[in-house]
Amino acid sequence: MPSQRAFFLLFSLPQLDSNQQPFESLPSLLVRGGTAVLVGLPPAGQSINFDGLELAESGMRILGSNYGSTVPGRDFPRLAELYLAGKLPVDDLISDRISLDEVNEAFEAMRRGERAHSVIMF
Repeated sequence: MPSQRAFFLLFSLPQLDSNQQPFESLPSLLVRGGTAVLVGLPPAGQSINFDGLELAESGMRILGSNYGSTVPGRDFPRLAELYLAGKLPVDDLISDRISLDEVNEAFEAMRRGERAHSVIMF
């Protein structure tokens, strides 16, 4: 058990090796009442196992996040504005630049956990 625990933990899923089983350790990283947010999407079919009784007794929460729970019609224009003003370093987050013909391959790679953030160039 770690000597220090977090009240709030962001856990990045796409960066994990498929042979690792780090999810089971999440409860040991949180204080009572703590929250872990799973950022990103795991490969398709990857199961996550927790001791439900431990979570319930300790009041811990495990949350999933897809697109950061954004509202695209409201948030995307603001994000574009920040990017164009040089205040949002999106280029640093891009893992691959692909053509439109490579979209299906990119989705398959994402499902396998091999790519995190691809951008279609056309």
